[in-house]
Amino acid sequence: MPIPRPHPLLPAAGLLLVLAACGDPALPPGGDFTLQAPEGALDTRTLRGSALLVCFGYAACPDPVQAHVRACAQALQRLPADQRARVRLLLVSSDPWRDTPARMGAYAALLDPAVTGLTGAPEVVAAVERAFGAPAVRGPAGPDGGYDVTHSRRIHVVDPRGRLAAVLPANAGPDRVLSALRRVL
Repeated sequence: MPIPRPHPLLPAAGLLLVLAACGDPALPPGGDFTLQAPEGALDTRTLRGSALLVCFGYAACPDPVQAHVRACAQALQRLPADQRARVRLLLVSSDPWRDTPARMGAYAALLDPAVTGLTGAPEVVAAVERAFGAPAVRGPAGPDGGYDVTHSRRIHVVDPRGRLAAVLPANAGPDRVLSALRRVL
């Protein structure tokens, strides 16, 4: 009698289950978080009823345009006023070592008035990055002490109930962001 062999995908499925269990237990995927805005603490639980567009970046980024954030802002401008009022565009700092709430607020305002810049203690920002699958890596310091941060440029769409509804690539463009928003509003 032949010995039954396991399905060839069974080991891979087990590995996926192990990897899924290794996430930060304090934050579900795309979960709620509290970070600092220029006006004080912002807890995403207080934004229930609004869709969120969560992006990552930092004030000293050598890419001053932040195309993924601009695509979100352009999508917001295309929404009717009543729907636009139910969406928040959040830019989470990938460089909490240098970005203060005031600096992130000023940087976010330069990108677009609809953007709320957020930062926090490095360990808190790292937990948010893990929850959204958007890790950042700080590069080596140059002779002047400056450094770059490699960060996610994906766009995270959170529905009004606080659940991660979509993750769009950095090059999604305003049309695709708008389509994702319309699905959750």
